[in-house]
Amino acid sequence: MALEKTCIIVTNLDKQDFVAAPASPMSVADTIKFKVAQCCPQVEYWSCLPNLARIIVILTSEADATRAAETIREWAADNRPQLRVSLQENLLSRSKSSDAVLESPEMKVRSQFTEPSPQAFDVVADLKHIGIDVSDYNTTSEMAEWQNPPTMGVGRSRSQTRTLFRPRLDTSDATLKARGVSPPTSPTITLDDFAV
Repeated sequence: MALEKTCIIVTNLDKQDFVAAPASPMSVADTIKFKVAQCCPQVEYWSCLPNLARIIVILTSEADATRAAETIREWAADNRPQLRVSLQENLLSRSKSSDAVLESPEMKVRSQFTEPSPQAFDVVADLKHIGIDVSDYNTTSEMAEWQNPPTMGVGRSRSQTRTLFRPRLDTSDATLKARGVSPPTSPTITLDDFAV
């Protein structure tokens, strides 16, 4: 099913075409907008895109869009022959109409998929499976915590925060000024582990 061609795209514009020249009261983009407004006041959407060197105009009907496109072509033939004016389907309305089709009761599809229940997560076994031995990075007591996690809540027996980076801190202003260094804003980087 073909949709109405209600979208006009004007291309091959220069960035200067979006800014009024000193000798001209309006820019090329403003002139095109004025011409479209004169022939078809029912503009649904207007967008000047100087970075993409184009103007996009969406009108309410195909007849208005065709008339506006012809008006722009006639003006461009006399003033800016390099401009390309194309009339296309409105992709915004295509998106809206396809959403409406998908939401219609006839298109509802019953899914037989049931989501599986979550599997237990064993850090030591899962990391070992991909070639990482956590015993290289943890002490014996930490390994015992990994292998026998508490059963109720977070249940921490001690802090699980590990310091990843701790710079040498010197709070003496004289020493810092002599080195030309300001005090660090975040002196310590830590990583918190939570056992659930």
